[in-house]
Amino acid sequence: MPDDIALGFPRTLGGKTAELAGREAIHGRPVKNTAALANPEALQAFQEDQS
Repeated sequence: MPDDIALGFPRTLGGKTAELAGREAIHGRPVKNTAALANPEALQAFQEDQS
């Protein structure tokens, strides 16, 4: 697993891991409700990894 992904996994504002958002980003699907993420920029690492 690349270091940038391991260190920046998407998390909710409550601090929980956002597995669904990560999965959607990995599969190239739009992520719903990014406002609920504390670090929505973490999704970019997953999306860029698919290119």
